[in-house]
Amino acid sequence: MIAPGRFTWRKYPDQINIELVRTFLSDAKKPKNGQYLTGSGNNGWMLTERGLDFSRRNKNKIQFAGKKGPKLSVQQKRWLKRERARILQSNAYEKYKEGMIDKVSPQEAESLFRIDAYIESAARARVILRFKNAFSGDQELGPLIEILASKVRGVHK
Repeated sequence: MIAPGRFTWRKYPDQINIELVRTFLSDAKKPKNGQYLTGSGNNGWMLTERGLDFSRRNKNKIQFAGKKGPKLSVQQKRWLKRERARILQSNAYEKYKEGMIDKVSPQEAESLFRIDAYIESAARARVILRFKNAFSGDQELGPLIEILASKVRGVHK
């Protein structure tokens, strides 16, 4: 567990103080604190490139209180399953498995991420970041996602 007791009420140490959690999440967005997150309480939170890199470097320090990992909603599980199946059927994945990753076109990379020419740069970056966050732990798709993210046009880190 990360910082046990850090986000609890003083009077009720067995209960989470959601306001403390929100404050720490907001602070993690600030450049002075590393800019590890993007998003909000209303729209949801997501790791930035820096946050994803930090979590990868420090994953051995994190314990999930007897669980395998963070709990996903039914909706999130469905999305992951659906997207994973779609990616495994894509032309980009076929080329990747055949060792021809350099033959994947920018259009095929965009198709894998479900983006097109009408999606602006900032939105493209958010979509790609969502895929990176979702599949970073997937040994089969994680490396493919990382490689193809660099092939997508108009995304600046």
